[in-house]
Amino acid sequence: MLYVYKVIKENVVTGQQIGKPVTLEMGKSLTVGGLYAHLSRAGKGFWRVLELVSKLDVESE
Repeated sequence: MLYVYKVIKENVVTGQQIGKPVTLEMGKSLTVGGLYAHLSRAGKGFWRVLELVSKLDVESE
C-alpha cells in the first residue's frame, strides 16, 4: 500500500504550525492528527498529519 498524506511542520513547544502543508508519500499507515518526528521524506523536525489524501494499492513487481 502507498499512502499519500498532507503534513505540516509543527513546533512542539508552542504547538504553532510552520510553513505550508506538504504532500508526503509513505509505505506505512500514519494516524491522522498524529505528530511524528523526522519523517524521512519531509525532513527533520516534528510533523502533524493533517489528512489522508489517498490510499493506493500498489503491486510490487
